Amino acid sequence: VPVSLLLIRSSVLFCRAMSRALLIVAAWLLACQQACGFFVGQMSRFPVTHRRSAPSPRMLFGGADDKPMEDPTSSSSGAAGSQPPAAGGAAMPGMPDMSQEELQMAMDFRDKMNNKLSTMSFESTSLGVTVRYDGQAKPMAVEISEAAFASGPVKIAEGMVAASKMAQADAQKGIQEVMVEMQKALMAELQTKYPGK
Repeated sequence: VPVSLLLIRSSVLFCRAMSRALLIVAAWLLACQQACGFFVGQMSRFPVTHRRSAPSPRMLFGGADDKPMEDPTSSSSGAAGSQPPAAGGAAMPGMPDMSQEELQMAMDFRDKMNNKLSTMSFESTSLGVTVRYDGQAKPMAVEISEAAFASGPVKIAEGMVAASKMAQADAQKGIQEVMVEMQKALMAELQTKYPGK
């Protein structure tokens, strides 16, 4: 085989590989652009709240009161949630008092739930593009079929966005089901250990 023919063949193969890589990059950029628009639209549905602290007193010629101002939200005059924690326990705002054993049990169940979620995966396919999400609702992998490559970068991007939305929705639903299941198991164990509570 002449050397020139080998060079021509290798250059053709190289050009094909490069065009395929460029097609993947173009499709990924289009998908990212469409996905960003989708997620920005989703985020805009939720109101943005800003927490402001109470203004500190300012004196015209310096100096301040001897007694510092009290925060009205943290009054200790018999308000709900101001009771001391149970013996050996921990008090958290807005949460019932928990003993150290109950807290440890909750942490063990959290670890079990994380282990269960780490083994889960959710995938969806659209227009020849398959997207896989993990148990934390984060993208893991994207597979593009030969038919999708033949359809061009615009169709690949559309398929990637559609498959991502479906896989993410399935992942969020699966995570909620696991959380409900683990909460029920935790409550059952707490009622078994502490029937009076």
